[in-house]
Amino acid sequence: GQVNPVPSGWEMPASIKKLVAETKEWQPVFESSWGKIAPNFTLSDINGNVHALNKYRGKNVVVFFWRTSIPTCKMAAARLKELRTSIPEDSLAILSISNETPAALKDAAAAQGLNFVVLSGGADFEPPFSSVETLPTTFFIDQKGLFKLAVAGVISASDCKTILDAR
Repeated sequence: GQVNPVPSGWEMPASIKKLVAETKEWQPVFESSWGKIAPNFTLSDINGNVHALNKYRGKNVVVFFWRTSIPTCKMAAARLKELRTSIPEDSLAILSISNETPAALKDAAAAQGLNFVVLSGGADFEPPFSSVETLPTTFFIDQKGLFKLAVAGVISASDCKTILDAR
């Protein structure tokens, strides 16, 4: 497919360009945000711990919007669980976000054996986070806090690794 132009001064890594061109599983979204700084947000996880996106600078971050009742979201969560086991927490943060109650999310996290941060809420987001309509949607953010890519749909752990490893 045709990739929209990215902000000037930012060059999409060739490995990501190739992935975007070849994928059949997921759709690239929010192209206008690629290469720009991700807006901060602060949410509590299902255990009551507070997480601020900007506190994760220095490591790659995956921000995953989902709902526990959607089958494709469950599939995507399983792939992120696989990703979490292969990349240490000191180099990758995985933040999943749902506007469901902490109790519902806690039950789903336990049932699926999720090994990443599960956050509840999300009313105070700025774009592009506030514009997410398709679930699941996954954002990839680099160590400097810049968006590398955003995708709608289920993305494999290997595609995630390609995106995260791209320089």
